[in-house]
Amino acid sequence: MPIKRDILGKDLEVALQIHDSSKNGEEIYFSKLVQILDGRISRNRISQALDRLFDDGILTAEFKKINKKWARVYHVSGEAEGLLEDIYNQVLKS
Repeated sequence: MPIKRDILGKDLEVALQIHDSSKNGEEIYFSKLVQILDGRISRNRISQALDRLFDDGILTAEFKKINKKWARVYHVSGEAEGLLEDIYNQVLKS
């Protein structure tokens, strides 16, 4: 996803990465998110962003067994889906 990251806040970048992964049919969990955003956003900042996104109702999560381990898989909430899709499309056009 060629996003112009310099115009995005870290919370929004995390949310858009989760949205992008969901659009591509991928399940996204914390360690995978850290791996994808490595070098751009620190592990601690990703954790803070996830907390804020949950508090704001933008994300939901469920526990799933992935590779014989339980992981919290993140999803964009239904209410925020349209908003993130609009932002996603605008950023891709930039």
